[in-house]
Amino acid sequence: MIMVAKTKQRRGNATIQDLVDEDVRLLRRQEALTDDLEARAHAAEVEIEIKTSRASSLRQQATESHIKVAAAREELNDMKSPADSAGASLQRRTAL
Repeated sequence: MIMVAKTKQRRGNATIQDLVDEDVRLLRRQEALTDDLEARAHAAEVEIEIKTSRASSLRQQATESHIKVAAAREELNDMKSPADSAGASLQRRTAL
C-alpha cells in the first residue's frame, strides 16, 4: 500500500514524459519476468524429456534383464529335470 501511495504521489508531481518513462520501465521489468518464467518452463520441459528418456532406457534394461533371467531359469530347470531323474534312480537302486 505504501508503494501505491508513493507512486500516486510521484505521478501527481510528474510530467507526462516522467509517467511514460515509468510505464516503460515497469513494462520492461514485466517483460524480463515473463522471459524468466518462459526460460524456467523450458528448462523444466527439457528436464522432463531427459528423465523420460532415462526412464525408458531403464525400462529397456529391466526388460532385457528379465528375459536373460527367464532364459537362465529355464536352462537350470532343463538341467535339473534330468538330474532329478538320475538322482531318483540312484535312490531307488540303493534302497533295493
